[in-house]
Amino acid sequence: MKGIPHRHAVITGASSGIGLAIAETLLTSGVRVTALCRNPPPLNQSGATHIPVDLTDRAALESVLARLESDLPDLWINNAGFGLLGSLEKTPPERGEELLQLLLHIPIICSLWFARRLRESPPPSPYSACLVQVSSLACELPIPWMPYYNTAKAGLSGFADSLLLDRDLPCRVIDFRPGDFNTPFVAKPGMATDDPALLVYRETLDRHHAAAPPPKVAAASLARALRRKRSGIIRTGPFFQRAIAPLGVRFFPRKLLHAVIRRYYGQ
Repeated sequence: MKGIPHRHAVITGASSGIGLAIAETLLTSGVRVTALCRNPPPLNQSGATHIPVDLTDRAALESVLARLESDLPDLWINNAGFGLLGSLEKTPPERGEELLQLLLHIPIICSLWFARRLRESPPPSPYSACLVQVSSLACELPIPWMPYYNTAKAGLSGFADSLLLDRDLPCRVIDFRPGDFNTPFVAKPGMATDDPALLVYRETLDRHHAAAPPPKVAAASLARALRRKRSGIIRTGPFFQRAIAPLGVRFFPRKLLHAVIRRYYGQ
């Protein structure tokens, strides 16, 4: 994947999964990558930098952003997050609030910082820099027993859509919506309860993800969009999820769509 028109990318949550695959793809394309995450990502290529940070610690995040002032990226990718499995009533509120902060509030803070820095040091054109919000197809096709995750991703896509309306924004905006990929999407710490029914449901999710494409496929989709200087919604994942299922959102009654979703997840 040569020819990505960026020199320095910052990626939040690049220690595993799709974030790590994106980082590896960008590095292979000659883009320097700064990974903002708690644990060091297994990146051995030259051009990779890891800044350890708990993104939910506002003081720590502000310190990292100040550090980046002297090496402004021209590509910012908000990817950090986790899946929180559990019903609304059985999910500890503090866990739900943590997820909403990491998946929605922190990306807004980082996006504002990025836009302001670009405003102070304008790129050659608004198309020279890009802001990527890694949302999910769950914003269109919600996942059962994941109310906080669905809400956060829908909010993040709504935020991206709002930015796309701003003609004065000094960068392109991509609303990147992955479907199922073979990643540890819902690790055990990401479960809200040990309800036996929930454990059975998690096995269904694990089977779906085990049969899904590797995260490098998602990274390749984003790389193509960056190379073509695309903006707007970019869907990626298995063909049915990225191309066929979103049509159901447009043409199916919501009640029927919910029935299809429940059947797909064995609910």
